[in-house]
Amino acid sequence: LKIIEKNVNRMIDLINDLLALSKLERLQGGNIQLEEHSMTALIQTAVQNCNGNIKKKNMSVSIEYTEDITAMVDPSLMEQAIINLLDNAIKYSPEGKPITITVTKQGSYIEMRLQGNGNGIKKEHLTKIFNRFYRIDRGRSRNEGGTGLGLAIVKHIIQYHNGKIDVTSTKGSGSCFKISLPV
Repeated sequence: LKIIEKNVNRMIDLINDLLALSKLERLQGGNIQLEEHSMTALIQTAVQNCNGNIKKKNMSVSIEYTEDITAMVDPSLMEQAIINLLDNAIKYSPEGKPITITVTKQGSYIEMRLQGNGNGIKKEHLTKIFNRFYRIDRGRSRNEGGTGLGLAIVKHIIQYHNGKIDVTSTKGSGSCFKISLPV
């Protein structure tokens, strides 16, 4: 019964991710509802949404910022992007390892960095991880419950905000996802 429940939940996650991606592709950036919103508040809400998984793995998430920076965003979409990144960091970081989210203003851009402490991503995978259904380790991703769509969704959301997403990674030292959004 537990196996059936796990598979049903995996299918629900896949359907939800497919629906989200389909909706984003239909939007093509034209119909997102932008409003001035605190990036720190969005990050805090995302952390609260992931709190159950954070506690399960005995992790901590620190949010570092010098000032409360606001940006013109669709709060619902941006929160989803942050949740997807945070969810990946939780899934692929060992138990008890901290996650750090840093928000700074860099000229005419807001920069948000999310640093996980997992095994890192090999260089040959870095250009592919934002593709739909791409998984680095299919067996591990399946065990962790990933659909292979989370980062594709993040990329679409960030692009619709005229932003950029980038990742740097060192095998064995974790990955840092950087989002740059215009002020």
